[in-house]
Amino acid sequence: MGEVGEMVGSAGRWGVLLYYCQAWHVVWEGRGLFSARIEAGGEGPVVGVGRQDLELSERERGVVDAVVGFYGGLTDGELASLVRSEAPWREAEVGAEIPVSALLRFYSGLALRHGEDVPRRPVGDEELAVPELLALVESEVPRWRETLDRLAQ
Repeated sequence: MGEVGEMVGSAGRWGVLLYYCQAWHVVWEGRGLFSARIEAGGEGPVVGVGRQDLELSERERGVVDAVVGFYGGLTDGELASLVRSEAPWREAEVGAEIPVSALLRFYSGLALRHGEDVPRRPVGDEELAVPELLALVESEVPRWRETLDRLAQ
């Protein structure tokens, strides 16, 4: 393997940032930003999406802006070191797909543990106000009671 900084040229940097966009979009929106496969390359994630292949809604552009705003200031070496230190890339075999479920599990956990030290979810017009959100949660608790009780044990 080459130097960490060699992993991220313009194409490599694009792939790592797109990987993070996919990860945080899954955490915040419950679905992927794109359907292309993400593979564990020898130096970092490899994403099979080109710039010209992305047609994003305004909401999706907000996610991309939030993620790039958070990670985009890192140097190539810092970005490469960070992605290579995280479980989804570390646990995947080189050439194997990094599943969306691994992104969801790791980055949702990261958000819960680190609060302010992760990208901030963009706020859209359709966001629920706190009282509405609490009412929604309360309405779902009875449906999930048995599962919640088992998790609490």
